[in-house]
Amino acid sequence: MVVTLFLTSSPTGPLDGSRPVVGLDKMNGFVEKLKEHWVQNARVLMISATPDSFRQNDEMKEFFQNAFAIEDFSISSFDLLDRRTEEISREKLHHYDVIILGGGHVPTQNAYFHELGLRGKLKDYNGIVIGISAGTMNCGDMVYAVPEEAVEAVDPAYQRFIIGLGLTDVMLLPHYQMVKNYKKDGLRLYSDIVLVDSLWNGGQTFISLCDGSYLYQKGDERIVYGEAWITSNGDHRLFCEQDNYKNIVVNKKAEQIEKSLPCNIVHIDDFYLPFSNSSFVRNFIRVMYTFYYNLFPFFLSIFNKFIIFTFFLFIFL
Repeated sequence: MVVTLFLTSSPTGPLDGSRPVVGLDKMNGFVEKLKEHWVQNARVLMISATPDSFRQNDEMKEFFQNAFAIEDFSISSFDLLDRRTEEISREKLHHYDVIILGGGHVPTQNAYFHELGLRGKLKDYNGIVIGISAGTMNCGDMVYAVPEEAVEAVDPAYQRFIIGLGLTDVMLLPHYQMVKNYKKDGLRLYSDIVLVDSLWNGGQTFISLCDGSYLYQKGDERIVYGEAWITSNGDHRLFCEQDNYKNIVVNKKAEQIEKSLPCNIVHIDDFYLPFSNSSFVRNFIRVMYTFYYNLFPFFLSIFNKFIIFTFFLFIFL
């Protein structure tokens, strides 16, 4: 037996309120397909992304418990895990038929998951895992923690590539229809941040899900249902259309992480995108990117030291 993944952007309707949903979102056959794998009297555990926000967590649990009840899912228990529960054993975790990973701030949730030791404890789990937004992202073997809060986009200490739960080798981004035109710290989220980051370390691939879309995975089967966009090695395009589905194969592993991505941003103008299928253009951009953030600071530091040395030499002589 293997784990069954339903990695969603938002399973209860668009966060921007563009399409009202009562209960769970039935778009792209989500509810129907989930019921195909659901067991009777399922034991459900919801793991929070904000382990210290107890009131918010209780409200989240009640909201999703009602959403599943509206769709007549058979549930015998619906438990919540946050910091009020100090730890959970592998045996108790595997006792649950369904594990829901809540949404929130990706690095905060990621740190909590590592604190719980979830990556090791979920090994060989054969139930259903439902990811929601950040929970979906943190299911990856390698997680692309795209900047989302203030100053993260320009903070050199912010780590954008981190180790996840290792349940999938697909790096997912949620809420594409809502955030695609966002700006973070004056930078365009996709043009200035995501596209540039996709060039890192030989090229990365991200799948951006619209609310109502999801990734279904069981064994070697990985299928995206609904509208999704792919960003790969500096190229950004539609991957799957609404009301359709498409298989995906990605083999980037977390073991390939050698260092954190430099978090200063170089602007790459939109004019190069129509030519991004050219390997020459991609390689040229990658070389310039590497030079700018690795060699240029080195020569600049030497130059600065020379200026300072000359200044003090001039004063004392």
